[in-house]
Amino acid sequence: MSVVPTPGWAGVRRALFNGNGLAKRLLIAVVLFSSLVTTFITAVDLYVDYRRDLREIDSAFRFIESSYAPSLAHSVWQFDAEAVQSQLEGLLRLPDIESARIDVEGRTRWSASSAESKRRLQASVPLTHEQGGAVVVIGTLHVAASVDGVLARVGSRLVSALVGNAVKTALVAVFLLLVFQSMVTQHLAKVARHVRDIDPLHAAADDAPLALDRPVGGRWRPDVLDTVVAAINALSNSVRRANLEVQASQAQLADSEMRLRLGMEAAAAGLWECDLVLQRVGANEECARIVGVEPSQLQPELAFWRERIHPDDLAAVAAELRSDPDPRTQALRVELRLRHEQLGWRWVVLRGRIVERDAQGAPLRALGTAMDVDDRKRAEAAVRASEARLRALTAHTAVLIYEVDANGRTIFANRGDDPPRRRVVGSLAQDWYPPAQRARFNGHLHAAFTSGSRQSFESMLPNEAGVPRHYVITIAPITAADGVRSVTITALDVSELKQAQEALVEANRRLESRVLERTRALEAARDEAERANRGKSEFLSRMSHELRTPMNAILGFAQLLEMTERSDKHAHWLSEIRHAGDHLLELIDELLDLARIEVGKLNVRLAPVDLDAVIQEAASMCRVGAAAQQVALTVDAGGDALAVVADRTRLRQILVNFLSNAIKYNRAGGRVVVHRDRSADGRCVRVTVSDTGPGIASDRLALLFTPFERLGQEDSDVQGSGIGLALSRRLAGLMHCEVGAESVEGEGSTFWIELPLAATDIEAAASAPPAVQRTAHRTLRVLYIEDNPINLALMQAAFEDRSDLALLTAQDGASGVAMAGAERPDVILLDILLPRMSGFEVLQELRRDPRLRDTPVVAVTASAMAHDVDRGKAAGFSAYVTKPFRFAELLALVVTLGTGR
Repeated sequence: MSVVPTPGWAGVRRALFNGNGLAKRLLIAVVLFSSLVTTFITAVDLYVDYRRDLREIDSAFRFIESSYAPSLAHSVWQFDAEAVQSQLEGLLRLPDIESARIDVEGRTRWSASSAESKRRLQASVPLTHEQGGAVVVIGTLHVAASVDGVLARVGSRLVSALVGNAVKTALVAVFLLLVFQSMVTQHLAKVARHVRDIDPLHAAADDAPLALDRPVGGRWRPDVLDTVVAAINALSNSVRRANLEVQASQAQLADSEMRLRLGMEAAAAGLWECDLVLQRVGANEECARIVGVEPSQLQPELAFWRERIHPDDLAAVAAELRSDPDPRTQALRVELRLRHEQLGWRWVVLRGRIVERDAQGAPLRALGTAMDVDDRKRAEAAVRASEARLRALTAHTAVLIYEVDANGRTIFANRGDDPPRRRVVGSLAQDWYPPAQRARFNGHLHAAFTSGSRQSFESMLPNEAGVPRHYVITIAPITAADGVRSVTITALDVSELKQAQEALVEANRRLESRVLERTRALEAARDEAERANRGKSEFLSRMSHELRTPMNAILGFAQLLEMTERSDKHAHWLSEIRHAGDHLLELIDELLDLARIEVGKLNVRLAPVDLDAVIQEAASMCRVGAAAQQVALTVDAGGDALAVVADRTRLRQILVNFLSNAIKYNRAGGRVVVHRDRSADGRCVRVTVSDTGPGIASDRLALLFTPFERLGQEDSDVQGSGIGLALSRRLAGLMHCEVGAESVEGEGSTFWIELPLAATDIEAAASAPPAVQRTAHRTLRVLYIEDNPINLALMQAAFEDRSDLALLTAQDGASGVAMAGAERPDVILLDILLPRMSGFEVLQELRRDPRLRDTPVVAVTASAMAHDVDRGKAAGFSAYVTKPFRFAELLALVVTLGTGR
């Protein structure tokens, strides 16, 4: 284990003042980093303390408001000045509270103060007293807290923290500086001196190696200093060996100069030297690569190379050596095949020169290069084969292909061997054309040669039989380095294509005529369909009005009877009337909705909807029916709130349909469970309604959503029309949702709807309007304009028991406008379909009268179609109530509008 030596005063001086720049930079870096870190941590701690103190002030304010304010209000109400002053002084004992005062009617009546800071937080608390059921403000308590005190405490803690951190940082930095000097710097200085003393040119074998002044071994050794020492000693040994090798290589340098010059001329090819007298060959590594052997496997005997030459090429090599070379260059060149160990026979070109001859001129020694040209040879063979294939292919193509030189003569013809074309090659290209077309052809030919651009045109030429044919001629230049030397001319016979094009043009003309006739017929059919749709819409509107008008009387008088005293038997009969009327109204609404969907007149309003709220609403609407059927209804909603994209009303309608069916077709003591679950990809949510009823046979599930299909339950005692599920599927389609069902016969059924999740949060529900209070000052005057005597009698009966409401009636629009001007009612109830003057015209007349311009006008009508409601709202009605209506809701609306003036 190595021990850090304790530096004396000399070590301290060297560490601090003796040019130890590295240690000083380390010291500065440590100090700066430590200062930054401690400053940041201190700042965060102080900021947390500052925020905590401010929160404590806020807590004091809340404490004063909740605990002190009621007591102070009592003392102020009693006008107990001594108690008030004592309580104000007691507030000053709270942390950082420096002043408090009570203002009564804008003047300060009591106050207490300990100091006044420049920066302070204030709070005002109203002092109230309840008198006669009303809350009266009797004064205001103003409390001020000192922020300067908080800042002073933070500043004090800041100074203490900075001084402490500075002292600790300085001590750590000095210690690190001394340790660095002892463990690193002094050893690096010795390494530097040793390296500086090395002489590369005079390194001797007996030079002492580098050794540091520290123990040889120990824990965590070897370290980086040991690695540096070993590297320097290895470098010294390498320098000594290099000196010896340099001296040996200098002797070989002169002999290598000639070989090096030849290698430079060979341009990276294999180098060889052949001694014909000694029958020996010298070759470099590239020659070994050419024959696929390792350099160490090359043999110096000429026989080694003779065995690798292809037998068919031996004669050519011998003839080249015997022939007289160029007397000026003494150059040799021969192409032959050498056997490659892995690739087989490969073409090689040998180039060289005779460098030594005997007295008779016979070659004695030759030098040269060897280059593998097998890839080039194969490429040349491939080009020749490609040219042969091209000639074979073009000889039988339907396109005539020619090559013409700059003189206009044909030098190639793909069908020159055909009897009609045997004299094409060598002829002038213009001779193929009739005299009248030659000038045009020569112009295109000249343009192709001069501009190098592609020329294309059509021409009529006689074929081999002399019959004029339609050709498409294309002249394409063949460019070279010095310009266009020749062109390729192709001639394609398109006579049949031209005939087909002409036939196609005629067919298109006939087709356009038929399309025009068909378009006119379709437009007429479309107009007829639009008229039929308008007729359907008008029929639906009239049917809705005609059905709702008598239903309003039935359900209205039933509501009035429910308000009177009656026997249990009569109450039961009345309940049955109400139940049957509600069921009939629901059936009418479903039929009209289904019809509106069929003609495309039912619109939905998609928006983010709180799914759990809609589920609870639907469940609440069905709980009474479930209790009557002795069926347990359970809603199993998840923990997180979900928003889906849907029409809230239509979604509730679908869920009510599912729940009412699950309850109606269940057994006594059964269960109905509503559950929702996200899809696997998190983009949709599925709501399921499961029951424990008899279930549905698998072969009848496909008929489940068919209009008016009850799956054999027509004769049962369960009421139904077979419309609800069909309407639910259509409504789901309008909302871009899916519905479905699964069932196990004898166990129960599950109906589901899958809805897309909304990308935005659920909008906050609007706060409920304040409860309507009956005015105690005057009676509200209500004018009802209605031409139906039964509806008038019904409304008069509804108003009889309301002492705070007085009903005026008019049976047509003109008398209603006159009565409104004379009586100036608080609220006007107006039917839409009135004789001679419609409700919309009456509304316009009322709005023209300055006295009635702000009077609330409510539409009370049996016109309940969506476009009727939209038209009414756009016309300016204060509200739109459809028949039949509930009297409690209508009267509440009247009071709200009447008192809101």
